[in-house]
Amino acid sequence: MALLIRPMQCEDYDSLRSLDDAVMRYCARAFLGFDWDIATPERREGQRAITPDAFAFYAQTGCSFVAVYGAESVGYVLAQPLRNFDLEPLAVWVEDISVHPDHHRRGIATALYGALRSYGEAAGAAAILAGIHVDNAASLALHEGVGFAIHETRTAVWRLDE
Repeated sequence: MALLIRPMQCEDYDSLRSLDDAVMRYCARAFLGFDWDIATPERREGQRAITPDAFAFYAQTGCSFVAVYGAESVGYVLAQPLRNFDLEPLAVWVEDISVHPDHHRRGIATALYGALRSYGEAAGAAAILAGIHVDNAASLALHEGVGFAIHETRTAVWRLDE
């Protein structure tokens, strides 16, 4: 079987929600300091990448991709084009890239980034930007390996909904 990278579709919601469960179960223990299986539904929903609203948005951006192996969704990248962001006329923002823990270290995230790079180049983007967890050595290695320059920055957030 070959790995297939394709644009995200509305029909992918259920499979990506299941994939997000597996990814978050792993990440909650490894990086976030809690047990996904005993967390409240509210806490789990607050940590998810694949929520109904987020999925609906990213499925229509044209630059979010799914990795499929056989009939199984094994990874995804959620991304969106940004105009006039950080002095770039067009950039692509990566909200999340995830691979099922059972499929780590098989080049899936690299393949997803390859599809995103092709999208960005065709669209005329000057850069792809991503936020990464500094405690995740595998993520740092992935991002550096595909060509990201890692900058030590902090994000200031002004919450308007609280």
